[in-house]
Amino acid sequence: MTRTVEQVYKFWLAMRKSRSSAGLLGVRFSLQLVFGAFLIFVAGQSLSAQSIIPENATAKSYGDGWTCLAGYRRQDDKCDAIQVPANAYLTGKPYGTGWECARGFLYSEDECSA
Repeated sequence: MTRTVEQVYKFWLAMRKSRSSAGLLGVRFSLQLVFGAFLIFVAGQSLSAQSIIPENATAKSYGDGWTCLAGYRRQDDKCDAIQVPANAYLTGKPYGTGWECARGFLYSEDECSA
């Protein structure tokens, strides 16, 4: 993509240097506007592409940013593993402990007891 931007920039410079008749002034101005909008778009795309995705995370399928994989929870700028006690399973819920006790076990002070 960088090569394409360079080619467009060179074209834009060549168009800018050429001092044509007044009839082409509108065309040149339109090309400059289109080129400026293109540069702003490319700059925005490269900034969002450069955002750092931490370990155990994946980029969002829409918008900017990232989300933690299953079994991990976002803590500041990283994904920490959810600590699941014995006799419990992951729920996949983004709230609460992230786990629930298995059938027949009761929650008691961050553990599941019979």
